[in-house]
Amino acid sequence: MRNSRRNSTTAKRTVRHLKEVVRFGAPSPNLDGRTIAILGIGDATASAIISALHAEGAKTVRIEGNIPTEIHSDRDEAAAALRRALTPHGTTVDGIIDLGLGILTLPKIRDSWIAQYRQTIMALEIVGPEWSRAGDANRYFYIALTRTGGELATPAAPENPHAGLWAGLAKALPLHYECVNTRVVDFPTYIDTQTLAYGLIRELYRWGSFEIGLLDGVRYRPVSVVEPTPAPILTLTDHDTALVTGSHIPVVCALSRRLIDTGTRVVAAVAPSAPRSQRSYLLRSGIEPRTCDITQQNEVNALITELGPHLSAVIHAEGADLTVEERNDPLDSANRLLERRIKGFLHLLDAVKNNADPAVISVLTSTTRPALAGAHNIHAGAIAELLSYVARWATQEIPPRTAVQTLTAGITDKSETAVYAHAWANEILATSEGAVDLGDRIEVTTGPMLARGYLAHSDVPGTRETRTALARIGRPEHYISDKSIAIRVDLAPAGDNANLDVRLEGNPCVPISVLVDQMVATAAWLTNDIRQRVIEIRHLTVNLRGLAEATMHLVRVAANLTHASNNTMHARHIEVTASCMGRQVAHAVITFAGSYPSRLHTPAIETTENIAYQHPIGPQEAPVTMVWTGLAFDRIGERDENSGNTRYTVRPDRLTDQFSPGFVPAPRIGYNLIENLAARSYPNSPATAFTIDRLIIHAPSVTRGKLFLEPATTEGGARTAWKASTTGGDVILEARGVAYNSGTACSAPACSAEEIHIQ
Repeated sequence: MRNSRRNSTTAKRTVRHLKEVVRFGAPSPNLDGRTIAILGIGDATASAIISALHAEGAKTVRIEGNIPTEIHSDRDEAAAALRRALTPHGTTVDGIIDLGLGILTLPKIRDSWIAQYRQTIMALEIVGPEWSRAGDANRYFYIALTRTGGELATPAAPENPHAGLWAGLAKALPLHYECVNTRVVDFPTYIDTQTLAYGLIRELYRWGSFEIGLLDGVRYRPVSVVEPTPAPILTLTDHDTALVTGSHIPVVCALSRRLIDTGTRVVAAVAPSAPRSQRSYLLRSGIEPRTCDITQQNEVNALITELGPHLSAVIHAEGADLTVEERNDPLDSANRLLERRIKGFLHLLDAVKNNADPAVISVLTSTTRPALAGAHNIHAGAIAELLSYVARWATQEIPPRTAVQTLTAGITDKSETAVYAHAWANEILATSEGAVDLGDRIEVTTGPMLARGYLAHSDVPGTRETRTALARIGRPEHYISDKSIAIRVDLAPAGDNANLDVRLEGNPCVPISVLVDQMVATAAWLTNDIRQRVIEIRHLTVNLRGLAEATMHLVRVAANLTHASNNTMHARHIEVTASCMGRQVAHAVITFAGSYPSRLHTPAIETTENIAYQHPIGPQEAPVTMVWTGLAFDRIGERDENSGNTRYTVRPDRLTDQFSPGFVPAPRIGYNLIENLAARSYPNSPATAFTIDRLIIHAPSVTRGKLFLEPATTEGGARTAWKASTTGGDVILEARGVAYNSGTACSAPACSAEEIHIQ
């Protein structure tokens, strides 16, 4: 091992930061009449939460935590008591607030952690199936209340690391139960119970960011930031030894060979039950096998002592590739996995503390994406998150010159193994100070949706930097049919190539607008220096209402893709393609050239018929072009035999403005024009018939006044034409069959132009 202070490498990694977000002023009115269960340990905390919920009209059920010595004792009786508590009046509770182990000190793993976790799982098994059958995403929820410091375990040494087990469960829960809102809410340990309850109840029934931290009056959510790997403080040489566990895992074996190529000696801790073929394979690869049961502290101590002062890296991956068996008792299987993952890590940690200072303790938390692993792997996902928390906590237990790294590889096929192994080796061979997250999560979750991104960064020649976020979403409801959504976002940071793959897989029971918001938020979080962004919806199967909403809502939020540094746009091209029954039915393009304000101010809606927008003029405003094509369908609807056209009925709902009050992106102008063309045609009917074959909005140097859109003529109570006027510029509104110029009606009823110009 040698000291090194060379310049930063070209490799990149992802670190997790916190971003301050707006706090809610009052609890949600949806709490009134709800029945909420408070589960877990912490009577004072539970009492404060119950009082706060009662004040908002909610009913509560208190289920005290139970940690028996034997995890199997009275299981049937406990399940029956849980069922009675969770189904008052014959119906399930509307939500669960889980306190987990509260703020207990780090307990023994087997007795305390698994027993309380078992109670949580039993509760979810009782209410989960009914929640999924009901499919009410606005009603049911599971909240994991953690006390790791209020910063979502982002510090090097979070408090109460056992909370990671419940945080991981919350993240994996949507894989098992559909249409259930989940959230992790983190507080510091020193906060008083009244303040905790005050902050917690304001998070209920407001589903946005999946993880929220509340610390000293500030509300945070995590963001993942890509940055260059900093200059190393230690570098492995041919005089060093690396100890690995889980050497049978392909990425670990590839990593070991990479270390051997640099001259580092690699020793693998192999379980006594390992087959002879595994030992032979390790020997052929140049890896030295040593028999060692890492769940036994004495065996780990003996191995560490044998390796001596040359031990410079401990790489723990044992169990990272395992799932929880469905046969017999899954929680027993989870307990065995927990011992191999967590207890093995703690044994390694204890053994190296009194030995030579290792350069790095590197921990592989998972090799599979939970969204692809299947519902039976929610326990493995929870344990992986727990290991991540414990590894961060371990930084206070190690010598000051030792670094702890956590890696979530997210490998789905063999082609990714070499990329991850190379990136992993870069972090180990050039160890950085402090805790490092290689492959940190991108949280892109809301409501019953889970999306966890796994980032692989590589400087392998010819390999593109790849970032992926995946989601499995609930059952079909109002917006999506039985097909899936796949959204691809290509990002091109200045001076680099990157690709973001975002797939929203499954059947959402939440509005498509929420999914679009989250997809856009993902792209905005990834980098602060993007010169071009292209967003393409590859495959979107929705009903008519969903398609219109999805297309227009994406345009509505597109202008919110702003630089975190200066809130200006440099060059952006946003493209939306939607398909129905195998045919492209919608295509939207937005191009931003030069520099453009990220948001435009708008006053409140003046009346139900007049929509007013105020547009500030800046010296650097540039043209904006929005294009929709093919919003007419040819597979659904009633055919008009006289004209040969087909008429389609759409019920577009007004969307809630999810931006700051009084501000709206520029594309909202176009959205509201279309909304008026459609939704205001028949004000006395819930249905609106319309067809837009092509609609273009040009906004070069947006008008210096207010833009009004109101009905011009009526026939039998139905609005058949519209007029647009401004207080400071010319507006041309052209739509199928009608055209108006600065408020003056066009005499030609069959006008062929289908454009809206805002000049």
